[in-house]
Amino acid sequence: MSSPIKICRYSISIDAAPNALSSSGEICGAVIEVDGGYGCLQAWPELGDPELESHLKALREGKPTPLGVACLRCCQLDAVARKSGVNLFSGLVIPDSHYLFTGLVSGGEFDHQLDRAKNRGVAKIKGNPELKSTLQAVEKISEIARVRVDFNSSLDCEGFEKFVSSLSPQALAQIDFIEDPVPYDAATWKCLAESSSLTLALDWGPFDAESGFGVRIWKPARQLNPPPGNQYCITHNMDHAIGRRYAAYRAATFKGQLLQCGLEPVDVLDDETGLGLDRELAAMQWQRL
Repeated sequence: MSSPIKICRYSISIDAAPNALSSSGEICGAVIEVDGGYGCLQAWPELGDPELESHLKALREGKPTPLGVACLRCCQLDAVARKSGVNLFSGLVIPDSHYLFTGLVSGGEFDHQLDRAKNRGVAKIKGNPELKSTLQAVEKISEIARVRVDFNSSLDCEGFEKFVSSLSPQALAQIDFIEDPVPYDAATWKCLAESSSLTLALDWGPFDAESGFGVRIWKPARQLNPPPGNQYCITHNMDHAIGRRYAAYRAATFKGQLLQCGLEPVDVLDDETGLGLDRELAAMQWQRL
């Protein structure tokens, strides 16, 4: 008999829309508990995912979606460690991460974020198809750090070419990679990479995609195993803290070629087990799925 699944729904409010295709700063998901282990399930309908409820329904029926499978793997790993009294982060080194700008702001707040980005050496911004603010941010950030721009496939080829041609030579030289500039098509991406001489990074594309990009983004909360690629950037899914910790754990144990990631710091407490957050998880309100 399989173990019962429990869930606790959550919502996260952030100051700005999390990507170019979202109109809200509100993110909803569910923490999942199975056999004493925890994981996180969070969908992005704005970017093409089925709604969260369909993932939960599939999980309840024993036919989990890929997001559900990845979540269950996290639960399993966490459960084994908690039962053994093992802290999964003990002895691990979490890879360095880029600084993520929260919105293309201006004025004092932007300058404050610039100071933080300077210490990381690499900064990431969420690009906008209204290119003016994105271009201004890239120019400014490129003075103090390498720059990653994530357009979430919101551009077309003309928009991408306009973006590239509008950058100064100094800013172009500081571009680390452009993530999901246009909807993925291997031939189109290859042409864009060659014409711009920029590295493209694939996040939202077919799992088995193998060409047209130089960097592969892997979100462990979304995909059970790393997709095909040579260079990787591991990021969290902008999800609950348990999901963000899982991403950090998978990055710390990753064996491939890893660039600076998109993770959050993890405070390892000696008395915590598994992925941690013992007290916070115990205090949450759970219901059977």
